[in-house]
Amino acid sequence: MKTITKLISLAFLFGISSSCSQKSNLQDEVEIVTENQDSLQGKVKNDIPLADFKGKWSNEGDITEDSRMEIEINQTADKIDGSISYSKWDENGNIIEGSGIYAITGSIIGDTVTAKLYSSNGRREVEAKLIREGENLRFIRNPNSYPYFPNEQVVWRFDWIDHM
Repeated sequence: MKTITKLISLAFLFGISSSCSQKSNLQDEVEIVTENQDSLQGKVKNDIPLADFKGKWSNEGDITEDSRMEIEINQTADKIDGSISYSKWDENGNIIEGSGIYAITGSIIGDTVTAKLYSSNGRREVEAKLIREGENLRFIRNPNSYPYFPNEQVVWRFDWIDHM
């Protein structure tokens, strides 16, 4: 709408006649500008490019870790939703901590998601940041949130497993 107002204001400033053909040309320009803005939706917000968070992420395969975090993210424009889980095991391979599966939602600004994690009963229990760092994704839990998830964990895209 701001674009339409600006174009109409410019038209009057430059003394465009109010003939039907010129109004029609102005409408065409407005439609083109609006269409171009719609095609940019999801790529920038507040003039900051949005990182791509969609896909499956995990630290599976890191043999030095005694834990695993798995995240599956759907992204539409500057919003995400999906699922996340975390497990930690002892030296014998027995799980000693586990979050279960949580729902995750959030808003993207640039390369960062401000996320909220919800338990299976729908209660928000964890707040975190997801930060794109090159090909990796860093999870940072708000220290005031429930400790079912680690303070920090790095995961990487794991979509290739679907092709096995």
